[in-house]
Amino acid sequence: MKMVISKSAQFELSKEAKRELYSRGSKAVVGVTEKEYTRLTEICSSYNPIYVDGLVIIENKNSEYRADLELIKLIEEWGTERVGGPYNYLKIVSIPDNMSWQIDMYDGGECIAEKHRTWC
Repeated sequence: MKMVISKSAQFELSKEAKRELYSRGSKAVVGVTEKEYTRLTEICSSYNPIYVDGLVIIENKNSEYRADLELIKLIEEWGTERVGGPYNYLKIVSIPDNMSWQIDMYDGGECIAEKHRTWC
């Protein structure tokens, strides 16, 4: 399975990529009302919104959408710099299908790690 990670500090898409993904019906972006957006920014301020058809379009912060086929296709078509912007290097990685995974941060960038059992 292919997935997208950020080798920069945080996962972010360019405004141009958000607009294109929204038009393709991708689950990697989500359209919310202005009121919902205000509530979300109180929880997490790391959104870089665009406005389309009266909606605020932002990245879907749920990591399962990193495997969104439209997101993968767009990166393959446009390249990582255009999709991620000048300060966010995105990378497509391949992981085994049906693997239980999580996104971990390592040395300022993201990695996909297989989930293991943990007791505390």
